[in-house]
Amino acid sequence: MNLRRLYEAYAPRTRAGRLLAGTAAVDSMGSGLFLALIPVFVVTHVGIDPVEVGVALGLANLLGLLAPIPAGWLADRYGAGRVWSVLLLTRAIGYAGFLFVDSFAAYVVLTCVVSLLDRGSTPVQQVFVVQVEQVDERSRSIAVLRTMRNAGMSIGLLVSGVVIAMNTVTAYHLGFAVNALSYLGLLLAVRSLAQDAKPVLKQRPPTTLPTADARYLLVSVGNALLTLHDSVLFTLIPLWLVTKSAAPPALVGPLLALNTVLTVVLQVPLTKWSIGIAAATRTVIRAALPLVTACLLFLAAEQTGPTLAACFAAAAVIALTIGENLHTVAGFELSHRLAPEHSAGAYLGVFNLGIAAQLCFGPPFMTAVVLRGPVGWLALAATFAVGTGLMVVGSRRRDLVRS
Repeated sequence: MNLRRLYEAYAPRTRAGRLLAGTAAVDSMGSGLFLALIPVFVVTHVGIDPVEVGVALGLANLLGLLAPIPAGWLADRYGAGRVWSVLLLTRAIGYAGFLFVDSFAAYVVLTCVVSLLDRGSTPVQQVFVVQVEQVDERSRSIAVLRTMRNAGMSIGLLVSGVVIAMNTVTAYHLGFAVNALSYLGLLLAVRSLAQDAKPVLKQRPPTTLPTADARYLLVSVGNALLTLHDSVLFTLIPLWLVTKSAAPPALVGPLLALNTVLTVVLQVPLTKWSIGIAAATRTVIRAALPLVTACLLFLAAEQTGPTLAACFAAAAVIALTIGENLHTVAGFELSHRLAPEHSAGAYLGVFNLGIAAQLCFGPPFMTAVVLRGPVGWLALAATFAVGTGLMVVGSRRRDLVRS
């Protein structure tokens, strides 16, 4: 009975959810493998300078800002299933191209191309879920997808250690090939489910531009500010442990693993708190408290010795993870509930533009502001509070009922 309840709590309830979750796990395993391997490969076997790797990634993240809005518009115009299928096929080809990288020029071009495709795929995937799932199942299905992606990526990261230890070009190329092929598995699932998606009408209302929707823009900007929790995890914590904390730097891995495990455990069950606009708004408010608390705990950790610093850091990551997951499930619920049905792609494109922008401004904000000391942590807490306020104000649209 306990196993059955556990399955019911975490498993997708629909055929679409199950099929997408399974293939997304395989896809993310390939992504985790690739992300860990590519910087090591291009530095050690291609001879690219680490500074050049950083430049390429920065440029790719900037170019990625160009993708979400047009990709969302295309999903509205031609159907998310068709557009996502094209993106998955081109991503498979693009990532296969890393098998032939032998210079900085080839590396930077491919990195920018796949970044555009990756950023464009996110809103299209969300529109696809909107089109194949009933309204009350959408947030749960997205949460299951994220959970399976976390699990798959963790496996890929672990496997990457074996490849790096082998340190042969053949081993790296095998890892790149596995990643490229993983997109084809997800493509087959999308093609299987595309027939269940809502059809694109031949005569349909014109796409509403979200740029004219001030309240939705407030929600999108607020969401981007709250998404700074990602930069705290993957940019700030490693640098903070080395430069500002008495806790041992070796805690980086365990702290990130703690976040991953808690995310797998929490995200799907938390969706029950965010079904509907009003419930999702309340959940955004709930998310603010642990996010602000995490800032204060990190600040406290800077003032103590190694043992207490480690304890405060672990408590801070737990609080940050709770806030992250509350915000994530509520954010997606608001993003699709507040979007007109015929313009879901365009709206979700704008929403995801904010998330992509955080990849550009988040890391510099962490290093230039938060890492500077107590005032930095207070500035981050204030930013979380402002982001929450913007999302709450923007979501107060009693005249809208989305189906």
